[in-house]
Amino acid sequence: MEAHSLDVCSGLTSVTIPNNVTSIYSDTFNGCSALTSVTIPNSVTIIGRSAFQNCSGLTSITIPNSVTTIGEDAFNGCSAFTSITIPNSVTSIGKGAFNGCSALTSITIPNSVTSIGEGAFKSCSALTSVTIGNGLEILAKDAFKDCRKLTSLSINAKVIYSWFSDLSSKITELNFGNDVVSIENGVFSGFSLLTSITIPNSVMTIGERAFKECKNIASVTIGNGVTTIGEDAFNGCSALTSIIVYCSPNKLGENIFLNCSNINEVIFDCEKVTSIIRGSNIEKLSMTDKVTTIGVDAFNNCRRLTSVTIPNSVMTIGERAFKECTGLTSISIPNSVTSIGEGAFSGCKNMTSVTFGSGLLGLGRYSFSGCNLTSIDIPGNVKTIGVGAFYGCSNLTSVILNEGVEYVGFRAFERCNKLRGSFHFPSSIRTIDGYAFRDAHFSTIYVDSQIPPYIMDKSESSTFSTLDYPYQLYVPRGTVEKYKAAKGWKDFRYIEENPNSTNIQEINSKYEIKTIYSLNGVKQQTPSKGINIIKMNDGTVKKVLIK
Repeated sequence: MEAHSLDVCSGLTSVTIPNNVTSIYSDTFNGCSALTSVTIPNSVTIIGRSAFQNCSGLTSITIPNSVTTIGEDAFNGCSAFTSITIPNSVTSIGKGAFNGCSALTSITIPNSVTSIGEGAFKSCSALTSVTIGNGLEILAKDAFKDCRKLTSLSINAKVIYSWFSDLSSKITELNFGNDVVSIENGVFSGFSLLTSITIPNSVMTIGERAFKECKNIASVTIGNGVTTIGEDAFNGCSALTSIIVYCSPNKLGENIFLNCSNINEVIFDCEKVTSIIRGSNIEKLSMTDKVTTIGVDAFNNCRRLTSVTIPNSVMTIGERAFKECTGLTSISIPNSVTSIGEGAFSGCKNMTSVTFGSGLLGLGRYSFSGCNLTSIDIPGNVKTIGVGAFYGCSNLTSVILNEGVEYVGFRAFERCNKLRGSFHFPSSIRTIDGYAFRDAHFSTIYVDSQIPPYIMDKSESSTFSTLDYPYQLYVPRGTVEKYKAAKGWKDFRYIEENPNSTNIQEINSKYEIKTIYSLNGVKQQTPSKGINIIKMNDGTVKKVLIK
């Protein structure tokens, strides 16, 4: 039908368009205010510019699934429209297409639509909800301007851009479909009426400032597909109290949850915990048994965190994972953990106790430096104590190194100046590096190793505080001369045989001792007078008499 073909239509109430018509041209029914019924055949592919503009008597219209284009202002001013169904054949909705359709209450944009023009649904004053399909690529400015009652958005576009900024003070409900892949920078920043956000598993990217200053969001759930979260993504969500994380993003911006001062619970249900909430004000933390790795900086500087239960599924605690968590007072490392990274718990100045599990092989550099620990019992499965592992633990008064510990790193116990009295090194010890016990004040040292462990002497970075201090050194029977000739040890003033020692390793030089028990079955660090039961690493058991 040609443009302006019905310029005089004041009395027209009903129209049936013939089946051979493929296009309804510009202004065809413009101003036909009495028109109440229109039948459009499946042959029509284009509804032209202003084709039904100001047809104020139309309450509804059926657009056939042959239509691909709804032109500019096509239904502008159709103020009686209460509903409209846009078929899945339409690919573009023009500028102002439904402007002023003031009786419309909801609209669904099908997956076929790729572009919506400027002001397409402007001044649809009764519109309360909009659903957008997965094909949308272009949404021009002011598409929903002055839709005063619009409170609900359901979006399934693959990439969501800053299309809705003019709705920031209206939307109370926001839903994402399972085809959404990316929420771009600043898209929902300042949406002050939102109360919760659920990011579906399909989403891979949450852009910078995506939900910044959404001041009434109380809960956020992040799906398992997210790999990138941009800087300030949730910054300033001051009502946020609860976060559930199903993902392990590997690209994270700064200040993701900055100024979210009311977060009190975070649940991680993912394989690797990354630093999503680093520096936040979380108070309560939960990890499911899906978690195997607590990553680098995961909870760094979470100062209000007061307790952590690490599940028995965790194998690795990464560098600085709990650094400066000053609210923590204790930590229990489960048997599943094999490594603790550099600085993992450094600066936890109120931590007074730590328990190590049976799977741990080593302690990373400065892993517990600056903690308030008073005593530690390091099991024999821990082969290495890293550089500065307990540096500056100034209230430490007791350290037990169990049989199996081989290496004590440089400065491992430096500035632990309350370590006093006697100290025992097991027969497994091989190296006690420089400054390891620089500020300790031992009076007596027991070493069970038949071969003098490597230490630094006082001409270098002396392992012990000062060898002018009158240490009494007790060594295994028959090894005094070895120690007197060994680097570092020869500087000791007093070296004697341990009266309770035996050449117990020589019982069978092929094997190493695993465990020592008293006759009544009590586990011991060293043999005692009387009969001792010695279990070897090969499984054999021997009895040894100590006189």
